[in-house]
Amino acid sequence: MEIFIPVKKYTDSKERLSTILSKEERALLAEKMALKTVNAFLNIDINAHIILISNDPQLAIDGATTFVTDSSLNAAIHEAMSNSQHSGLIMIAHADLPRINTQDIESIIKEHNSETVTIISDESGTGTNSLLFDSSIIFNLKFGQNSFALFQKEFTAHDIPWRSPPWISMQQDLDSSDDYFKLIEYINA
Repeated sequence: MEIFIPVKKYTDSKERLSTILSKEERALLAEKMALKTVNAFLNIDINAHIILISNDPQLAIDGATTFVTDSSLNAAIHEAMSNSQHSGLIMIAHADLPRINTQDIESIIKEHNSETVTIISDESGTGTNSLLFDSSIIFNLKFGQNSFALFQKEFTAHDIPWRSPPWISMQQDLDSSDDYFKLIEYINA
């Protein structure tokens, strides 16, 4: 299994939180979230290879390799997947999920049907926080604004079955100051 985690250069991260956090605080938050995400995947009881996709050539986290690119998010993920030459399960997960935990990731993987795409939306049901699919399933990535609906259209257009289980730990992300204050206990855990 390969796990792809996009991680923007820490000092460029979380601009939407600039009204409540300084640039240094946002960088520390981004680093903390990336470490938490990688550690949650490192503790999974499967043989997984973790690839960080970043625009930061200095990014290094123990237990993961870094694929460096300046491409936009979707293009960067496609590049990293093409570079890996992996076959089998692929998971893409964002690095700003304060409630991410090993048990829920293992449950998502265990419940996954290899003939479908498992798509986990953000809490509002508009964005996409994670995808799990077999590398033999081919589709275009649609991360970004309204990605959940765009992915559904993509899957329908290509007759790809999908499911969207409600995993709150994977749905709650850090996109706003409200998110930050609601999830602060998990951020600091």
